[in-house]
Amino acid sequence: MARHVELADSGVQVKLRRPLAVGALSIITLGIYSIVWYYSVNREMRDFGVSRGDPRLAASRPWNSVLAITIGSLVVIPRLVSFVRTVTRVQAVEQLATGAPRSGFGLTAGLIAATVLPLASSAHRVGGAVALVGFVAFVLAVSLMQARLNAVWQASEAIAERFGAVPAASAS
Repeated sequence: MARHVELADSGVQVKLRRPLAVGALSIITLGIYSIVWYYSVNREMRDFGVSRGDPRLAASRPWNSVLAITIGSLVVIPRLVSFVRTVTRVQAVEQLATGAPRSGFGLTAGLIAATVLPLASSAHRVGGAVALVGFVAFVLAVSLMQARLNAVWQASEAIAERFGAVPAASAS
């Protein structure tokens, strides 16, 4: 289902995950997988930033991100801040790897909707539907985020292969 890759140009261990599997596992495990996934991608982005000498990415703290989306979600603001910062990290990784910045609007909007819409679930007669839309927004956003990270990791792997460094890949 996923493939571990060592990016030869940086020595960073990353995991190519199927985006739809990330969303599906988040649903099946009632969100537990998404917490593990969130830590993993934040760690991968931090390690990539360290290897490339990017101080902003290198300074990120994956455990703080996890705390913000779990315990911090009781207050809502830490969860929102963590989501926005993670999208910013995805953009920074894309910029470092490809030299081309991409918009983070869709990811940010999806993650904000995933946080705010369930709060409105107490609305008269439509609460369940609003909460469901928020959950779907979250699943779509994490799937899209994984797809974007996969593109970066694959581009880095292809560049390394082109210049003679072959990354170590293994199935898991």
